Amino acid sequence: MFRPGRVARHAKNLFSSWTARHTPTGGLPALSVRRLRSSWIVELLSARIDLGVVATAAGMSASALAR
Repeated sequence: MFRPGRVARHAKNLFSSWTARHTPTGGLPALSVRRLRSSWIVELLSARIDLGVVATAAGMSASALAR
């Protein structure tokens, strides 16, 4: 979906390279993988999803996420 012409099955930085190549128009801020991930985590926590579940989905420990 993001890179239909790629030859490698798994790209190491697939999403970060995609966001670097696609810039929003209309004065919107540039896309950032870190910012997208943080927004996703905050949205899940705001929806009162269990901290352990969010941490597991994010690939983090619950204590690291709690910080």
